[in-house]
Amino acid sequence: MRNRPELIRQVTDVLDEIIPTLPVDDGTSALIARMKKCLIKAAADKRVSYTTLLAAASAEMGAISKERAGHASSSFT
Repeated sequence: MRNRPELIRQVTDVLDEIIPTLPVDDGTSALIARMKKCLIKAAADKRVSYTTLLAAASAEMGAISKERAGHASSSFT
């Protein structure tokens, strides 16, 4: 099992990489909280690594983008 300080560093590194890519608007803090929750869930795996954390964050970013695209297109109809 990965030691706690290293895991915290990896989660922080992924957040530092992902947060600048989040869309900036009124919901930015909610998006950051969502991303943190995603990473905490991914970090629960005993075999977690920076790569798996980054993959989880990227997948969550894809879900956020799809949701935002769906909201934007539904506001035009």
